[in-house]
Amino acid sequence: MKKILTILAIATSVTLGYSQGTVNFTTIASSYLVSTNDGVGDVGGTATAAGSYYYALLTQTYTGAASSTINANPLTTWTFSGAMATNSTLRAGGINGGSQAIAGWTPGSTAYVEIVGWSADMGTTWAAAEALISAGNLTAADFWGHSVVGYVVSGGAGTPPGPANTLFTANGISGGFQLTNVPEPTTIALIGLGGLGLAMIRRRK
Repeated sequence: MKKILTILAIATSVTLGYSQGTVNFTTIASSYLVSTNDGVGDVGGTATAAGSYYYALLTQTYTGAASSTINANPLTTWTFSGAMATNSTLRAGGINGGSQAIAGWTPGSTAYVEIVGWSADMGTTWAAAEALISAGNLTAADFWGHSVVGYVVSGGAGTPPGPANTLFTANGISGGFQLTNVPEPTTIALIGLGGLGLAMIRRRK
């Protein structure tokens, strides 16, 4: 009997060790839709073509205190969860990813969450997009942005396992967000030179 109980205990601990928390990585209401901005104020949904935008779920250890959003450089304060999604014509302007398991996220535990989105020309993986953003190698055709910071308890806890919790709730991502068109490096340089020229003219006066 003791051997059977021991085997069951080991099997249970191994199962729990390999279990992963789950979340619904998809927008559920029009208030959570994602838009783009082309740099001159033209805003539109990201579902002009399915698969033309990608999204990644980033996580951070939950501490109970406020957490800051991702910064363009460096991008090291957040961890890529492995969960990806894309835009879809079925979810106009939204995120279509479905229920996803997060590696290393224990079922029933809380984590900070943030969504990063980018245009497909920057790559189909977060690693590719992150490299461009970190290096500042962005063109006028590139769009990227991030959501606000939220927190959510993952699903999967209990017996039988509970359903995946949605990211887009009052305690998760509290609204949609905007992907911004990034000026070309040459444009930024010209703006800088223009400002320098104005400063020199003012000094001479």
